[in-house]
Amino acid sequence: MRDDGPGLAAGSNPELLFERFYRGSGAIAGGSGLGLALVAESARACGGDARALTHTDPTGLEVIVSLPCAG
Repeated sequence: MRDDGPGLAAGSNPELLFERFYRGSGAIAGGSGLGLALVAESARACGGDARALTHTDPTGLEVIVSLPCAG
């Protein structure tokens, strides 16, 4: 998924986004910093993972959630 929000500040560690209660310096008012932590924990519980991608575009954030195939 990709949004068009403020993105990550230059030099930010995208892995911190998955820590509970972490809010980046460009965070919009409201929110608790739990959303991506819940996404990552849910993915891990299913044997997958979640990671954030940084882009040269100054806005937006892309998060990739990978889950194993059932079979």
